[in-house]
Amino acid sequence: MNSSEGMPKAKRSNSNPAQVCSFCGEKAAHEVLRSRSFGCGGKLIVIEDIPTMECSNCRETYYTGGTLKTLDSLLSNPARITKK
Repeated sequence: MNSSEGMPKAKRSNSNPAQVCSFCGEKAAHEVLRSRSFGCGGKLIVIEDIPTMECSNCRETYYTGGTLKTLDSLLSNPARITKK
C-alpha cells in the first residue's frame, strides 16, 4: 500500500521515536493515525484513527500485526462498530 497517493493527511499518534521499517530496513518508520474505508458487500465501513506505520525513507505504509488483528476482528463483526 503506497502512502501518499490520494490519502488524507495523517496525524502523528504521539511523539514516539522512529522504528525500523519492515520494507526498507531503515530506522525511519513512525506511527501515524489514518482513516480508511472498507467495502463489505453493499455496505461501506469507515474506521478512523487507525495506527499506521509510515516510513519517511521508502514512503511505504503498513499495519502492525496487532492492528491487523484488531481490524480483522472489527470487520468480521461490523455490528460491533459504533455508527456516527
